[in-house]
Amino acid sequence: MAGAAQHDTVMQDVSSDTRPGRGRTWIGLPELLALRHTPFASWFQSGGELRSGPARLAPLRARGMEFDEVRAWQPGDDPRHMHWKATARTGRPYTKLYQEESERPTVVCADLTERMHFATVGSFKSVVAARVAMMIAWTAVAARDRVSGLVLSTAGFDITPPLPGRRGAQRLARALAGAFGNAGGNGANGQAELIDAVPALQRRAPSGSRLVLVGDFMGEGCIDAARRLAAHRPLLIVRLFDPLDRDLPPPGRYAVRDRRGETVFRTGGEAARRRWRDEFLQGSRALAEIARTHGGAYLEVRTDEDPAGRHTSPPLHAVLRRATARRLAR
Repeated sequence: MAGAAQHDTVMQDVSSDTRPGRGRTWIGLPELLALRHTPFASWFQSGGELRSGPARLAPLRARGMEFDEVRAWQPGDDPRHMHWKATARTGRPYTKLYQEESERPTVVCADLTERMHFATVGSFKSVVAARVAMMIAWTAVAARDRVSGLVLSTAGFDITPPLPGRRGAQRLARALAGAFGNAGGNGANGQAELIDAVPALQRRAPSGSRLVLVGDFMGEGCIDAARRLAAHRPLLIVRLFDPLDRDLPPPGRYAVRDRRGETVFRTGGEAARRRWRDEFLQGSRALAEIARTHGGAYLEVRTDEDPAGRHTSPPLHAVLRRATARRLAR
């Protein structure tokens, strides 16, 4: 751009990181495990004010009971649990038996792909994503839920099994830390996007489970993937963004450096800056609507913000009350 002043905005890729970048461009297993003791304003509260510290996760759509077996109906059985298909097929009344659920799965999906290893201020989006994912996992542990995870990275995606208590959170922490170790490499499966993980997440997060998506949602098909995943389960969607994702800097030339070298990009005039911002806001509105429509919640976190203490919009307990009222009205 003729006559434009040159500015320098310098980023470093995590693959060339050393210990001085710890906590800003990469994060290790000890830090992720230590987040168990980090005060966290839980957005899973079912009522009252959001507060810091371990909290019981809000009940979602599940009845709190898990199907066990079918047997012949006996006097005193709840008629609401009648198995009508078996009754019609045999001509004799049958009922469904349930066991009370003691642990509900919480599935945390974190995007640590190459696009997330970026920031102009604060910490890389990948670092913030890992911290948010672990804060949520430890909140689920405090709620005595099983924790499962799916970590998207340059090597594909790593699935951790649902495990109770600290074991589930620890497995997720190892998967997150491992993604930083693989950053910048080319795995056999190739870089994954959220849309690629939809079938796996649908299997891992059946109806009634809690599903959390953490990422910048700027990859191909990410918003459509969130919409598909919200069809049968409430979602907590956490969108991480760098200020540059939302607002282009003033017109000029800007130098950006990563592991492949340095490049220069030019920002356009006011019209281009408006289009850039409108596209980001359109994505945010779509994600918020997906979360609200299906009884979940939506949160945005900047790379220079501390995710602890952030509130959802709207509060999850308000959404759940409205969702319950709609179901009862049907």
